[in-house]
Amino acid sequence: MAHSVITPAPTGGTAGRSLDQLEKNRGKRRCRITFRTLIRWPWYFETNPITADEFLLRAIPNNSGYYKHDLPDGPIHPYAFQPNKKRDADGMSFHRKDFVTAKEAATVCGHPDGAYVAAILVKDILDLQLTAQPSVDPTGLKGHAIIPEMKFGFFQDKRQTKELSVKLAMLASKRIEYGPTPKRDAV
Repeated sequence: MAHSVITPAPTGGTAGRSLDQLEKNRGKRRCRITFRTLIRWPWYFETNPITADEFLLRAIPNNSGYYKHDLPDGPIHPYAFQPNKKRDADGMSFHRKDFVTAKEAATVCGHPDGAYVAAILVKDILDLQLTAQPSVDPTGLKGHAIIPEMKFGFFQDKRQTKELSVKLAMLASKRIEYGPTPKRDAV
């Protein structure tokens, strides 16, 4: 009588993954473990494409040129989303909420009076005909991302940039997640 051999199904987080693939991901930075990311955590790295259901965090300096409580369309001034020639050469910077907390994102701002942090749903960014893509900074916080169309000089028509800045500020004003960070001690 012939005996059949039953091979058990793979178990654990490596099911369906080759050793080469696991080795390739060694040293990459994973997302934070939250209820939202728990299921995909073993394979969710900051280099993964950004999905429409994610939130991007933007640090807004605690300064009247960026944040005013009495603005008609919300407290975040559109200037907070105007591309800067020095800082936005490849696109406007954000951080993925799946990878950093709002408090961590606030520390990146470096403004002496602290920062607010607003969250924007990626679907809303896509609805503005903009894109979001990972832009890994190995020396910075995890989850760095950019909106490449919001780099300095991308649009020939400056009115288009201004219009998008207004819309992004309105979206950000709806979901302020943190702020302001405490003032830094003078050295």
